[in-house]
Amino acid sequence: MSDEVKNNHDHTTNTTTIKILLVDDNFINHAILGSILGEQGHEVTTAKSGFAAIEALKEDFFDLIFMDIQMPDMDGKVATRKIRKIPGPKSEIPIIACTADSDADHKKEYQEIGMNSLVKKPIDKTELLAVLNDFSNGNLHFSDRSSKNNRPQPPEQFQKPITALDDLLKQIGG
Repeated sequence: MSDEVKNNHDHTTNTTTIKILLVDDNFINHAILGSILGEQGHEVTTAKSGFAAIEALKEDFFDLIFMDIQMPDMDGKVATRKIRKIPGPKSEIPIIACTADSDADHKKEYQEIGMNSLVKKPIDKTELLAVLNDFSNGNLHFSDRSSKNNRPQPPEQFQKPITALDDLLKQIGG
């Protein structure tokens, strides 16, 4: 496996574990998204570019792809178009756009190239978990979750506490 693709296996037990390909050229985004997804018990493989994502798909099958839009060499839009042309079931893997460019025109473009939904950057955990809930219910779509009051709560299976953080808070009296 190349340096641009890394498997991050979290062994937290989760009855609904999914294999996720996280494509982003920014290490901080890998850390944030990977941490949230990993704490939910999902198996996360990271790729640093659109090229690396295509290579990862040659080696493995994923249930879901989180795709950054703006990356050097091959951006997320080009990578998505290429994925949608792969013969067989890999072309059908749901792809979630991860971007700050989330206005109506961009959303329409992302849908037209074959993306299934969008998570806005900076990443909001509640929004991310709601998209995972949509995925688990077979209901990915480009909804507007920008109003925190209107956000659906993720199901209990996607609300695992961060045990180390909880323990630390108990130790300091929080």
